[in-house]
Amino acid sequence: MAQLRERLRIRAPAPERVIKALAAQSGEIVVPHGASAANGLGLTQQVPTREVYLTSGRSRKLKLGRSEVLVKHAPRWMLALGTGPAGSAVRALAWMGPTQVSRSLVSLRRWLTS
Repeated sequence: MAQLRERLRIRAPAPERVIKALAAQSGEIVVPHGASAANGLGLTQQVPTREVYLTSGRSRKLKLGRSEVLVKHAPRWMLALGTGPAGSAVRALAWMGPTQVSRSLVSLRRWLTS
């Protein structure tokens, strides 16, 4: 009986799918936060504890089951290059700050040219 109950439990949709649908429906630009970008590019070993995205629209919180996704308004320059590698690099560098830029640029140059 417990297995049946587990199979019938409704699960929240994946945050990436919800964000993609939100962007398509609203026409907003929505991209991962700089912390996620830095982690994805291998510039930091820190794993973000919350799902955070940047948007050209208004800031808001989305409840997906037990988790919460934060969608924060961001300036145009952080969104200009979209979800591609160059856009991720810009957001990662902005998140890491000026003291880490020179170290990060060496890693980024190798990653972006490969």
